Amino acid sequence: MPVTTLVTYSVERVEVMDEEGNVDQDLMPDLSPDRIRELYELMVLTREFDERMLKLQRQGRMGTFARVTGQEGAHVTAAFALRDDDWMVPAFREAGAFLLRGMDMVNFLQYWGATSGGTSSPRACACCPRPFRWVPT
Repeated sequence: MPVTTLVTYSVERVEVMDEEGNVDQDLMPDLSPDRIRELYELMVLTREFDERMLKLQRQGRMGTFARVTGQEGAHVTAAFALRDDDWMVPAFREAGAFLLRGMDMVNFLQYWGATSGGTSSPRACACCPRPFRWVPT
C-alpha cells in the first residue's frame, strides 16, 4: 500500500531574547526598562505563588489547582495588553493576569480554597465573575 502524505507544516517561533540574554532590538517592545523589570518581577512572583499554591493543594488545604509554571509570560503579557476598561475572562493558569489586574493573593487563595471570600473579584480587576467552587470535605 503506498504511503500518502496528508499534511506537512512547520511551526515558527519568534524570540525577542535568546537563551544567553541577547535581545533583537528590532523586536523589542517600546517599554521602559523599569516596566520590563516590573513585568519580569510579576512573572517570578507568579511562579513563586504557584509553587506555594501547589504545596497547599498537595496538603489537602485547597481543592483542584491548575499549575501555571511555564506559562507566566503568556498570561501576564496578555493581561498587560488590556486597557483599564477592558474586561478579562479568566480561565485556569492565569494567576499572574489576576495579580496584574489588581486581585490580591488572599482573594485568589480564597477562590481556590472554595471559601465565600473567593466568589467575587475586586471591581478594579474588571474580571468576569467566577463561579463558587465547592469542594467536598
